[in-house]
Amino acid sequence: MDKPPDHLHHRSDRLLPLVGGLGVVIWIAGTMRLAGLNDFVADQLANLGAGVTSGGIVTWAVTVLQRRSEELAKEHENQLRVSMERRQMAMSLSLQTDLAGVTLAELDLRGLVLSRKRFCGAVLRKSDLRGVRLDGADLSDADLSEAQLEGADLRGARFTRAELSRAQLQRADLRGADLTQADLSYSNLSGADLTGASLAGANLYNAVIGGACFKDADLSGIDENVLLSLNLKK
Repeated sequence: MDKPPDHLHHRSDRLLPLVGGLGVVIWIAGTMRLAGLNDFVADQLANLGAGVTSGGIVTWAVTVLQRRSEELAKEHENQLRVSMERRQMAMSLSLQTDLAGVTLAELDLRGLVLSRKRFCGAVLRKSDLRGVRLDGADLSDADLSEAQLEGADLRGARFTRAELSRAQLQRADLRGADLTQADLSYSNLSGADLTGASLAGANLYNAVIGGACFKDADLSGIDENVLLSLNLKK
């Protein structure tokens, strides 16, 4: 069935209250015996008013249900479109090895397997990378500022000079990762495992590190005041 034009919806919005109001007026006129109406005419008016009012209410209810059905259908269509686009994106990325300089900002990349791929200089700013596998990947000079990397597998990944400011790295597996000169300012590393990782010269200003593991990590070149304020233990 073809969808009615929007202007018809707007017109019905104006007409339905008028119809309902008219029904109420007619019903009142009949029940109150206004204008000296005889009993028969009054009863007929009352019945007519009740019918018009109930008809208006039913029509309004049907219109509301129809609109809600259209909204749900549109939402479902959008969900299918997003799902299809995400599958196509996953397929495209999985077929490529060298993604240097690619722009994937503000995208939903959750759970994708991107192990050992080359993302040098890539832009992944504000992207959702929760649970993604980037183990062994090269993200040198990449922009991952404000990216969501909670629970991501980043073992042995290279983040040399990468921009990770305000990144969400809670519970991320960063064992053996190279974060040399990376900007981790204001990032959240709560519960992250950085065992054996290199953070030489990294910027950890105002980073949240509650419960993070830095066993055998290289923290050389990091400002001593920052180390003290973060209460890091080598």
